Amino acid sequence: MTGSTLELIAKVGSRAAVLAVGITVVVAGTAYAHVEPTTNGTPKAGAKGVITLHLEHGCEDAAGKLYATDRIVTQLPKSFSDVKAPAHTGWTGIVAATRTGTRVTWTAKGATLGKHTPGAFTMSVTYPMKAGTYGLPTVQYCAGRSTAWIQKSVGGVEPDLPLPTLTVK
Repeated sequence: MTGSTLELIAKVGSRAAVLAVGITVVVAGTAYAHVEPTTNGTPKAGAKGVITLHLEHGCEDAAGKLYATDRIVTQLPKSFSDVKAPAHTGWTGIVAATRTGTRVTWTAKGATLGKHTPGAFTMSVTYPMKAGTYGLPTVQYCAGRSTAWIQKSVGGVEPDLPLPTLTVK
């Protein structure tokens, strides 16, 4: 996939764009793992907390071949604040404000996350002041390939590339 999937979603901001990008990713290669967020306790509106994104393995192409992960990009909505990406051994973390929120990018500084190796990427945040469920669109990059974890569940059916979500109480 060329260009930044998260930038496309931010610019267009429509369900059609998310669906189109999701279809592109599924056609380009199917992934059978997930990006799962966990927290250091129950996320409470307005409270500080830690979110960890867990990856099961590298990107998978249509033939089932796995590739090592060399970059992770996630987009937090504007309602999250004080976002920081603490040091992660062998990776740099960059936090940048965008029109739609905050983008966190982790990039390998040499050794990548092996194709069969799970990984965990942590960030500290202040949760939104309003309770609710928030999507954290995440793109996993592997040797020039990408997997966009952006598909919303429809009718209770989990998609192939589910959008990581976080519920704030």
